Amino acid sequence: MTLAERRLYLSLNNGSRVSIGVINLAKKQPVQIEDIVKCPECNSRSLDHDQTRGETVCQDCGLVI
Repeated sequence: MTLAERRLYLSLNNGSRVSIGVINLAKKQPVQIEDIVKCPECNSRSLDHDQTRGETVCQDCGLVI
């Protein structure tokens, strides 16, 4: 990571944080929630994104990311 980059975190209901990517402050490219490729709880790649509710849910353990 360079000085122009910052790590982006998602806070979970259990109080923990999950890194979901790195944002380059020089280019101002936001990290999309769709960039999450596996569940932080069970490491499953079976994720479903509900466009209406704006939620990503793990199909294996049910965690709402």
